[in-house]
Amino acid sequence: MFSFSLQVFFSVSLQVLLHISESAPVTDLDEIYTKDIVDISTTVKYLTQFGYLPTVDHRKALLLTEDGVSKALKRLQKFGGINQTGIVDDDTVELIKTPRCGNKDNLEQKTLDIREVEDEKIEEIKEESREAYFPVKKRKKRFALQGSRWKTKFLTYKVGRYPTGLTKQEVDSDVRKAFSMWASASGLVFIQSNSKNVHIEIRFENYDHGDEDSFDGPGGVVAHAFFPEFGGDAHFDNGEKWTVNRYTGTSLLQSLTHEFGHSLGLLHSSNTQAMMGPYHRGWNPNLKLHKDDIEAIQKLYKTQRKAKSRRRTG
Repeated sequence: MFSFSLQVFFSVSLQVLLHISESAPVTDLDEIYTKDIVDISTTVKYLTQFGYLPTVDHRKALLLTEDGVSKALKRLQKFGGINQTGIVDDDTVELIKTPRCGNKDNLEQKTLDIREVEDEKIEEIKEESREAYFPVKKRKKRFALQGSRWKTKFLTYKVGRYPTGLTKQEVDSDVRKAFSMWASASGLVFIQSNSKNVHIEIRFENYDHGDEDSFDGPGGVVAHAFFPEFGGDAHFDNGEKWTVNRYTGTSLLQSLTHEFGHSLGLLHSSNTQAMMGPYHRGWNPNLKLHKDDIEAIQKLYKTQRKAKSRRRTG
């Protein structure tokens, strides 16, 4: 039986949908996340969670065909930068098991109507219940814009809850570094504040933490963030082994920089080298925004246009 809320019926055999290495002993197809096996239940749950299969009401059944699941797998494989085989081969298993951001991947394209978020709405937004905050928008380039941005150039932030295992100084330092990358590319100014309501609140939380997107402990989803129109806050899984300036564990700086991109209004990019790619790549001593990220943030906040305008009038 499947272990998640959707009732799923397949009209094809498991062998068509699942590739298992000959070297991997098969004792139980319901075994989840073993070294070499990701089962059908896990695969469909993953594809649904990150936007590759539709989410339906838990009281309704979702009929999946071989072709439907295979196409969803190919979209996942394309977005993840691996061969598009349409089956759960070894590379796909590795991709599914790679720690990643909890925000859904951007798969559709649509002309965007950019919505600016006023400062006065911050308190209202943060006190409302946050429902679905992963609207799927269309992208013409590999980067993707969610559709909302901050109206003000000056954005306040604070760390509302720190992680266990790192000092406050270590966290504050990496937060400043992450914001600095986006500031350099966008012209935005980030100001640390102790006010009750700030534009972006950063919190390290455990499992169920009140926003309907529970964390899962070490591995899996490491963080998620709200877009500007939904409050801009960024949440990180306190169950991860967060590290600073180390190749081991989960890199705090890389994850902070990625999630802040969402807080500013960016969706995931299909460019596997971009900061806004969904998968956690670990610590890099030379970490910086990719050209893809810079083009995205400048398009969203019209940085280049303003700079050209100043040059013409100056």
